[in-house]
Amino acid sequence: MEVVDVVGHSMGGLYSRAAIRVLQSVGSPLRIRSLTTLGTPWAGSYLSDYGNDLRPLSDCAGDAFCEQAATAFRAGIVRLQSGSGRESTRGT
Repeated sequence: MEVVDVVGHSMGGLYSRAAIRVLQSVGSPLRIRSLTTLGTPWAGSYLSDYGNDLRPLSDCAGDAFCEQAATAFRAGIVRLQSGSGRESTRGT
């Protein structure tokens, strides 16, 4: 059995957590001893939460750019929710 310590920066922390979940689900002989992250958005992102119905559009607080961006990108956000993208919501 191989033992590994993982370090991830920013989205790398989310990719790492997603990869660790996959390794565990397939019974990999690789053992992750630790995961250290720097600057990883563990609290999620507004667009990801909005796209997954975890936050309302009203959280944009009337900011026109925020509302337009959230509305325009909603379908893309949902389509891209896999792997580390799924990790970026506060629902995980």
